[in-house]
Amino acid sequence: MRARRPSRRQIAISVAVANGRALDTLPMNPLRMLRVVGFAEGLSFLFLLFVAVPLKHLAHIPGPVRICGGLHGGLFLLFLVSLLRATLEHEWKATTALRLFVLSLIPFGFVGVDRFVSAEIARETATTTPGNAQRGLGPKNVHRPD
Repeated sequence: MRARRPSRRQIAISVAVANGRALDTLPMNPLRMLRVVGFAEGLSFLFLLFVAVPLKHLAHIPGPVRICGGLHGGLFLLFLVSLLRATLEHEWKATTALRLFVLSLIPFGFVGVDRFVSAEIARETATTTPGNAQRGLGPKNVHRPD
């Protein structure tokens, strides 16, 4: 029986860790993708609410709603897929995923999503950076400079 070859992602992670790069600098891990897509989805939602819809109802220009509405819908679906992927890979509780989903429905809620995901990236980076295991810096006792 032949051994399976490692995937490109596994190779990139092992090379990055060997070179001392943190995991959050890799191209698109699930948390980074969730952060980028969540931010783009939130901005498209704000543009839709505060620019496109007023143009449609006040100036009778429906074009921006058609364009921005479709773009926002696609980004929202991509956000849901990214949220599912991050939830499964990082084994988050269902309440965490539900909280992030509800935040995505609220104007400016994407800021809360971004803060949560940024904290998760920082936590993951602190536990996977080479040398932390030797210094005893695990997830519970991460060194924070004063």
